[in-house]
Amino acid sequence: MTVQHAPNTASTDRIREPALRPLAQRHPGLDIVRNARIGLADRQIIVRSRDGSERRYAVGFGGIESAVFLDLEGPIIGGRMGPPLLGDWGMLYFKDAQGSCVLRITINAWLPESAMLPGRPVSGKALLTRSGVTELLESAGVPLQIVTRRDHPALDGVTSGGQLASPGHALPPWYSAVRGIAVTIWLITFLLGAMLRHHTPWLLVAAATTMFFTAGAACIVRLAARSRERHSRPTVKALIRPCPPPRSGATKRFLRNAAVRVQDCDVVIIDSMGRERWLPRGETHGVNRVVRVLDHDGNKPLAVELQSTDGQVRASLPWQWWFAGEEGEARLSQLTSALDLPMSDHTLGQRTEWPHDPVAQADAQFLAPLPPQRARQVTRFPDSILGGANSTMFIGASLASLLSTAVAIDSYPTAGIIGTVFASLASCGFIAPHLAHQVNSRLHLDRPARGQEPQG
Repeated sequence: MTVQHAPNTASTDRIREPALRPLAQRHPGLDIVRNARIGLADRQIIVRSRDGSERRYAVGFGGIESAVFLDLEGPIIGGRMGPPLLGDWGMLYFKDAQGSCVLRITINAWLPESAMLPGRPVSGKALLTRSGVTELLESAGVPLQIVTRRDHPALDGVTSGGQLASPGHALPPWYSAVRGIAVTIWLITFLLGAMLRHHTPWLLVAAATTMFFTAGAACIVRLAARSRERHSRPTVKALIRPCPPPRSGATKRFLRNAAVRVQDCDVVIIDSMGRERWLPRGETHGVNRVVRVLDHDGNKPLAVELQSTDGQVRASLPWQWWFAGEEGEARLSQLTSALDLPMSDHTLGQRTEWPHDPVAQADAQFLAPLPPQRARQVTRFPDSILGGANSTMFIGASLASLLSTAVAIDSYPTAGIIGTVFASLASCGFIAPHLAHQVNSRLHLDRPARGQEPQG
């Protein structure tokens, strides 16, 4: 089967709903959630990447003729630096007439709320409906089969082939490779340089230079991310900000970052981390209902939930932080008006507590002010595509290179001075962003906003 590759042109706007949207992202991956899509146009399945380029797969004779979903949650991946990685939530395989795999989709990579949930909120057909896969296949006329074991005959010959449709990583893979190679080179050159400093002082210079180029790569990645996000800013129809009551302790970070952004085809939920969760409007799997959740007595509002047609919760705004302030009712009216949806009330049963839905539980944490230490941890610039390899390692390495080359200046002036310059620049390149993040967080963002200082 021939796969067509389309450049980044105006034709990329022809993807129509239903379309799959990727898991929520924050800086430096905002351009992914804003641009990456899987949709249908001209009898073709279109996979659009973060830069707007497309891969097209024909549907029907000579192309994709069926699909099979392996409804099996993958194991959690541990034994690595950083927190364990969640396993896959199932794999969707597109097959041709010969039964060969043409395209593969990992469901959790294309479910907006998967980034904040510890496991699958639903399974089987409900999971596919939630992600938009069911509507996509129905629109394309592609029959679907759901299996629950890897040795099912429907999976024969398909589990190892086909292209994987991934929305991409927030950081480029080469950056993580550069960091890994840099650590290896630095360890070798620094240790040998320390042992043989009287014979080969330039080894210490090589170690310092390695840290310098690594810091430069980090700077390039940061600037490139800002540029991509600046060019991917969407058109906004309405912007609803949180409205907590006075003296409730809401932080500047929360009030600056959190918002609900209503757009022509999407509802974007932005949490306290600045993470954007893009949900479709109007589609069966998108936001179709606004429900105000009341306590058992029906007197106290607890949350406003955005639900799909079948009642699945796609987002839940805690009432205390979003609508309990003086302008709360006006903000709620603005939300329902922008969504063009009526609001209904739901009173909790006597044995039900809020939040009980997995998405509501996550939103009760992330759509509210985060504890300062937690906020600083989750909002720092990521270190690698897997989130490990903490930058403190590179800070320590650059400082060690700075100290060793500075000491060598008396014995080897040229090598010592050059190494010291490179190590100094590397140290500044690693320390400055980290220090700026800590200072801005501690002295500004993680402090209560004006009028939000807790009483007493």
